[in-house]
Amino acid sequence: MWQIRWVWKPLVFLACLLPALHLTAGALNAVGLTHIGSISLGADPVKVMLHTCGRWTLNFLMITLCMTPLRDLTHWVGWLRFRRMFGLFAFFYVLLHFSVYLLLDRSGKLGDLWQDIVKRPYITIGMLGLLLLIPLAMTSTARAQRRLGRRWTRLQKPSG
Repeated sequence: MWQIRWVWKPLVFLACLLPALHLTAGALNAVGLTHIGSISLGADPVKVMLHTCGRWTLNFLMITLCMTPLRDLTHWVGWLRFRRMFGLFAFFYVLLHFSVYLLLDRSGKLGDLWQDIVKRPYITIGMLGLLLLIPLAMTSTARAQRRLGRRWTRLQKPSG
């Protein structure tokens, strides 16, 4: 048990941060602040950042949803010890995705944001995903779990 908590969790945490660290290094290289290796985000770094953050949001959502079936298949409860971390990383990457979209792609113009939400279905779905993850992230702490009691289980547990 101590091995999961003291060895694996920090390693998994760092592995989950790697895409964000890669994007950060690429962004710093793109604006000329540093030259970290040969990390480049290409000709359209904002597009690469958007796609990478969006893809990793979906990856972490799927990984999070796989933890219970993995426990059921392998009969190892250790999978569940990572579920909250993966869910919070999904939230982290969706917030990063939204921030890149709003600040870098749309220059912080909220008027354009609402027009895009109405006009483009993929942005509508992304915004819906962000809005659905907010209450899950806000109630993922032990304190929220105690405060909400049984309602916490209904909120956090996927239907099915």
